[in-house]
Amino acid sequence: MGQYLHIGIVNELEFDKNRMAARKLSIDQLVDLLRLRMDLNLFSSVETEDTFRFVIREDPLMAQLVPFLSEQFALYPNRNVDVSIEAALEAVRGCSTFEDLVELAKERSHENFQAIDPIYSYLYTDVRRTDTIQYTASLFGFVMEGKIFMEGYNDFLYYLERLIRNNAPPGSIAGAVRAFIQ
Repeated sequence: MGQYLHIGIVNELEFDKNRMAARKLSIDQLVDLLRLRMDLNLFSSVETEDTFRFVIREDPLMAQLVPFLSEQFALYPNRNVDVSIEAALEAVRGCSTFEDLVELAKERSHENFQAIDPIYSYLYTDVRRTDTIQYTASLFGFVMEGKIFMEGYNDFLYYLERLIRNNAPPGSIAGAVRAFIQ
């Protein structure tokens, strides 16, 4: 089995305190590092005896999820656009609680909305990018591309191009951006 590309909304990050202590990394330093990568205002922090966890806040997630997914699906040239995306959006619309949403994602019954858990990743802890700390992440995945796709990259590169263009004013040089692998 190969590696897969996953794009999704982080619903939880977990850092082991022992690993942090071994790197002399404080919670304040960790928060500063994470703020460079994501908006921590969307998360609540939870400290246990062994871990620091960042869990997505339910209110913004539940209020913004369907419009956000609709916008992302419009940008990504998915092969099953009409059927699978609309089915996923309809299922998400039917979730009235965060727990319903988690259960829907864990069912993995929709190609365009699945729980991706656990993902093991790392975060650089120094400016020279020589030291890292490992963490686990859980996602509500809305783009999952498999090994066969990764030999082509075209849909993903097109998605990146559209993200760049959508974040630039009209008439910007961003309209000339293309992404290639050579």
